[in-house]
Amino acid sequence: MVEPTKGVYLFKSITHHVKHIAIIDDDKLTLMLTEKLLLNWFNGIKVSTFINASLALNSYADLPHTIPDLILLDINMPEVNGWDFLNIATEKNLPITVSMFSSSIDEVDINRAKTYQKVIAFITKPITKEKLLEVMQPY
Repeated sequence: MVEPTKGVYLFKSITHHVKHIAIIDDDKLTLMLTEKLLLNWFNGIKVSTFINASLALNSYADLPHTIPDLILLDINMPEVNGWDFLNIATEKNLPITVSMFSSSIDEVDINRAKTYQKVIAFITKPITKEKLLEVMQPY
């Protein structure tokens, strides 16, 4: 694990160009602001948003071609939380790449995220372009 730089814990490098990012978060304001920032920062990027993890899981299972290059996944959500999402995605063998996206700076959460093969990073909120660039290389 790379030590945190400006709120990013990088576990693995992304191996592909990021053209499509999904944000899964139960906070409507976070979804709206993060989407607007991504569209402003990265020309031509596609952004999908999900207000809950169940909607994203159903979409990806039913329409695998909609799976994004990178998912920004909140941890604390009602019904299906970030950990549940990762467990279900692993059971369904969904080909996803995830960066946890949380206000938590708890080492327990960071270390837990590191145990998932599909998780490449842990980004602390609020989002910044620098944090995303560190995770998205090569963009």
